Amino acid sequence: MSGSFLSTGILTNKGANLLEIERISNLKIKDITIQIIPLWSNNGVKKLRIFGRILQFFLHPMITPTLCHVAIQLNMESNKDFIIIEYGQYLSDKSEIISKSSFGSSDSSNDPRIHDDDALYWYINKDGARITRINDKYFFGENISEIPKEERDLTILKVIASYHHNVSYEEVERRLGNYIDEYYRLNCDITEKMTLKELLEHLKEEQWEAGNYCVLSNNCQDFASKVLKILKAVRNDERTKIRTIEKMILPNKLISTLWDNEDLSLTNTLGRIPIFGLIYDLIILNKK
Repeated sequence: MSGSFLSTGILTNKGANLLEIERISNLKIKDITIQIIPLWSNNGVKKLRIFGRILQFFLHPMITPTLCHVAIQLNMESNKDFIIIEYGQYLSDKSEIISKSSFGSSDSSNDPRIHDDDALYWYINKDGARITRINDKYFFGENISEIPKEERDLTILKVIASYHHNVSYEEVERRLGNYIDEYYRLNCDITEKMTLKELLEHLKEEQWEAGNYCVLSNNCQDFASKVLKILKAVRNDERTKIRTIEKMILPNKLISTLWDNEDLSLTNTLGRIPIFGLIYDLIILNKK
């Protein structure tokens, strides 16, 4: 492994196995899952999100609020390694004090999160953007490659939510129960194949440090959009291209990037026509 991978990033858990870092950094990315988690921190945010969802039926998604955190799940070709890559005001012990507003950030304090478990957490730069290798313990010792994808991705979503909301995994399970409300997962193929190391080389920029986080102009959605653009991700389920569905699930920044990456879709194109598009979508949804 090149020295730049180790010298630029910062480990956030104690006693990490550097050989394990080298192993996963050289794995190729097979495909991705976009994981979308709502901000459940207070009732005001929840009401705004519900209001935004109603407006999304009639307005362009650029002007409707999508108060959510977006993380990208990298599914590696090993079929047993799953890496989360995301951006926020995540601080390390080398972070400077942040003076910008932290609204929308997953970090409620300015304290770094230092882990002492056997999962792998890694800052791409000094802080901010990071990767996490999902710990096998969440799959209860089962062979991960044999677990149905839907079940596996739901487990990974709960892991992301527990870290993002700074609560235990057990607390996330208690809150969610058996019904996932406003939590979404979107599967995508990638047309630009590369290793994890190669992807991270594209993201070693000051723009993705914690101090440059801005809820309006440089946030988790911008970072996720950048990852989608680098990997040239495309949706593999035509249903998720239905305009009404994509507006409900995805922030506008991600919709725009996927639209640029993908071949022309008749379903998506017709769904963008004012008034007619909504009627067309309802007809398509009833058929499905």
